[in-house]
Amino acid sequence: MRSRTLALVTLALLVALAGLPVGNAPAEARPPPEAVCGVCGEAFEEAGDAAGVPLTVESSTLRVRVNDDGVGTWTARVELDDDSAATFRENPEQLDRVVRGTFDDYRVFTDDRRRLETRMDGDTAVVTFEVPEMASRGYGDVLVVDYFHDDGVRGTVYVDADRFVVTGPEGSSLLTAPAETRTNGTAAVWSAADEGAASIGSQTYLTFGPDAGLATTAAAYASLAADSGPGVLTNLAWVAVVPTLVLIVGVLLVRQFDRRFDDERGARRFGPPVAALGVMWGLCLLVVQAFSGSAAAVAWLLALQLVALGVVSAARPEALGCQVEIHVNRFFSEPKGWD
Repeated sequence: MRSRTLALVTLALLVALAGLPVGNAPAEARPPPEAVCGVCGEAFEEAGDAAGVPLTVESSTLRVRVNDDGVGTWTARVELDDDSAATFRENPEQLDRVVRGTFDDYRVFTDDRRRLETRMDGDTAVVTFEVPEMASRGYGDVLVVDYFHDDGVRGTVYVDADRFVVTGPEGSSLLTAPAETRTNGTAAVWSAADEGAASIGSQTYLTFGPDAGLATTAAAYASLAADSGPGVLTNLAWVAVVPTLVLIVGVLLVRQFDRRFDDERGARRFGPPVAALGVMWGLCLLVVQAFSGSAAAVAWLLALQLVALGVVSAARPEALGCQVEIHVNRFFSEPKGWD
């Protein structure tokens, strides 16, 4: 009895420890949301009020052109109400102060802006700046824009402009883009009014190429696989390989400490703790999901497998002994059966 208890306690600890890092989420709350533009909406209006220039954003568009060298040129065009537009035309320095105050005092996605310039074009405030290293070269002269991609945990990046448009180098074709965006062959478009495209996902990649031919498109997908491969393998290890190994180790521990596993009473006693482990695993996933916003489906599958294993063990112990023997022996190529 003590050996069985020790095995089950060890299995419980292993499952609990393996469940905590699922989804690669640190034990901290998700960061606050960030605006992709900053000067295209409410933050700009609040910064204007703080500077003594009440303003209203009538409409706004943010365009990003990613050049061959990976540097992105960001251009925000913000149509203002008549009074604030007149104020900024008469005092361009005031516009520059309000824009810089917006970027300094509010949460904006870009934090590596260079060559910031501001000007008025009629009633429209025009803000331009550059962001380096937005993209890198992939296979077949494909440009991979990974600036919006983040394998860690970040806050929501919401679209505060009416339209957010990303294009590649002049004459290039858009090859891949997130499913929620609208595309026209050369650009990916997000819109604050479109519920499905009102934010930019942390797994966002864009690829551009000299043409949209089959070979170039294949090179784009190969480039994405090469860029995202390490992160995918890391997540796969946490949510699939590690839990599976933990389960195998746990079963082998039970086998080691209880040589009479084929006894129905022993199997029935084994069932409820295993089902409880499945519930524990599910609770761990709920905690992880609360912090990271997601948990892999395969991890939930393992929780269901644990519960099912426990239920079968308690209800039909004779079937459990046979199946565990078959699968474990097959996995380890051991001809020896259960003792």
